This record gives sequence, C-alpha cells and structure tokens, in this order.
Amino acid sequence: MKIQKLVVIAIASMMCWIPALRADVRVLDIQGTAAFKDQSQWKPVKKGQALKEGTKISTGAHSSVRLKIDNATVTIRQLSMVRINRNLATGSATSTNLGLRYGKINARIDRIKKLRTDFRISTPVATSSVRGTEEEVSFGPGRGMIVQVLHGEVGASNRFGTSNIVRRGMKFHVKQGSPRPSPLLLSTWNKFITRVDPDDLTDDEKQMLERFGDDVWLNFEDPQFTSNSRAKAKVNLQIIFP
Repeated sequence: MKIQKLVVIAIASMMCWIPALRADVRVLDIQGTAAFKDQSQWKPVKKGQALKEGTKISTGAHSSVRLKIDNATVTIRQLSMVRINRNLATGSATSTNLGLRYGKINARIDRIKKLRTDFRISTPVATSSVRGTEEEVSFGPGRGMIVQVLHGEVGASNRFGTSNIVRRGMKFHVKQGSPRPSPLLLSTWNKFITRVDPDDLTDDEKQMLERFGDDVWLNFEDPQFTSNSRAKAKVNLQIIFP
C-alpha cells in the first residue's frame, strides 16, 4: 500500500512539473538575401528551416525574413541583425527574447487564452515587452532605440530604470547614454492645432510656459512625466459650426 502511494505521488509530481523546452524558430519566407550564423560560419537562410537559440540572422539590402516563434510572427527588415537570445516554451507559458543589434523588426504577438506570453526585444539601450499586440522596433548607434505601437500596448524600459507604457500613436525613443526617453507624444505634437496645458498651473508656471513654450517640456527632467500615460486631463472646447 505504501509503495502504491509513493508511485501515485511520484506520477503526480511528474505531471505537475513540466520542463521548459527550447522551441524551434521557423522561417516562414524570405525576400531577397539573408544569412544565419549559429556557430562560426554564415549560411544562407532557407524557407521552412528551424533556427536554434543563439542563432544570428542578418538581412541584406531590400531584403526581409519572416519568422514564426510560438504565437508570434516576426519580420526582420532590410539591413538588420537579430540574435535569438532565448526561446522557451511549456504547456502554459512561452518566453522569448530577441536581441536587435541594429536595423528594424516588426513583431505581431497573438494573444492565446491560458497561455502566458513573455516576448521581449532587447537593444543595447532598452527593452520592450509585448503581449497580444504589434510593434515596430528599430535601433542604431546614432539614433538609439525607437518603439512604435501598431496595435495594443507595449511596456518599454531603459537600463537606467525608467519605464513607460506605450500605446498606438505614441513613440518610445531613447538614445545611448540618455537617462530618460523623449516624451511619448513628441512625434504627434506638430500635428496639433494648438498646445493644451494643464488647468491647475500656478501663475508662475503659466508665465514660464508663455515665455519658453515647448522648450520646457522637451527638457523636462522628471522621468515620471512621460510615464504617467493614464493620467486624466480636463479640456474645455468651444465648437463653432459653419
């Protein structure tokens, strides 16, 4: 009887413990020229082949590679280099980390019920974390890292600990050596008819804004200013119909 109990406990323990497996990254299609490197030699990328952790993928001019990674579809744009840093999967979770050395990639991550997804794109200056969304991520030594959200929302953080929630219409942009990213809505400011300021400013703050204008916001030193994307604001409008 004791032996039977021990066997039942052992089986139950084995069923509860599901090891993480290194899932394959599959090449869906290729446009132009692309190569991969898993050890020491670069080889042409082939449609349908599986790529392992640690593999580097490089694309040529006017070229792209589309990959299937678990519940994600990743397109590596032209003149880019990406490394598969991590790709683990269990029955209930996936964990993927792609290292973008330079260039641009598009990532579309489908949300699957009861599957916990951890999908990250890392550059030398920051990391983006996505789930059930689509994003464009680019990086270059001069321009830094840029994250644009096409659908859903993305969490982005730099190596100094500043984090942001980025949504559609926003842009996360951080340069090398910079302790904070640019304002998330900076790319859309020029599209507005007028600038809207908070209604609880003091007289001194209003005078400062009138004198210095956008220079105040562009040089704002508080990193939390760009992080509070859920803050509420009251706007009074006067609409004149023709």
